[in-house]
Amino acid sequence: KWLDALDTGVPAKNRLRDLASRTYRFGIGRFICQSNPFEAVPKRKLPRSSVKHTYMTLRMIEDELARRDYTEQEDAEMRRWRVLDEREQKDFVELVRHRDPEFLPCAILALHGVSGIDIRTAKKGAYDIRTGIFTGMRTKKGSARFSVPISPALKPVMDKYVMALPDGSMMFPWLDGVKDRKQKYLRRWGQLVSGTEFEGLRAHALRHSYISTLLSRQVPAETIAKFVGHLETRTTVEVYGAFLPDNAVELVAKLRLFEAG
Repeated sequence: KWLDALDTGVPAKNRLRDLASRTYRFGIGRFICQSNPFEAVPKRKLPRSSVKHTYMTLRMIEDELARRDYTEQEDAEMRRWRVLDEREQKDFVELVRHRDPEFLPCAILALHGVSGIDIRTAKKGAYDIRTGIFTGMRTKKGSARFSVPISPALKPVMDKYVMALPDGSMMFPWLDGVKDRKQKYLRRWGQLVSGTEFEGLRAHALRHSYISTLLSRQVPAETIAKFVGHLETRTTVEVYGAFLPDNAVELVAKLRLFEAG
């Protein structure tokens, strides 16, 4: 109860640990906790029972602080890898529109399960304006081919962007000629989400969000695997929650992802 009432910022934790450390080092019987433990001062020697009680109390406080530190680390990890629901995915699109419109095509592909490495190496021809399908060959862990239909709600954005690109160019010219594309891409991502409700979110988490959304909509795992380039359906089901089926475009259109309302 006392910990819950405390300002549990880092300074408070450090001061509490310092108190516990000094207590252990100089003898528990030389300190007595008053109403505010940070005001602990040397006092008379305490009875053995009081010494044991104070020692146990400090050990409990230390254990609680360790648990809270672990919880904070867990929370940070969950923020990095959290799966966005459909409303949050729409909010993310609006965020990119306002903060970094040039990055929006990258975000659209990421929201459709395309991994960062495949986005950074994509050429203009990877996106078919007629069908709205983005295709490529996975460059990580095998050579599975992927082909993902872009949601009709976002297809006009991709169409307009790709039509403005010169033939044969990279999909994202701002990465062309950059020695370390990954760092530039991640740095721009970090600037995009900084100070927003998505702060700390990893770019690859959007791939998890897309696959999880399709699974929750009961899209067959075999179809999802072909969308995102998984060699095995098991990877789609366990890790993320012959080629495109003939009805792929119609299937994604029926999902009505990213549409208003």
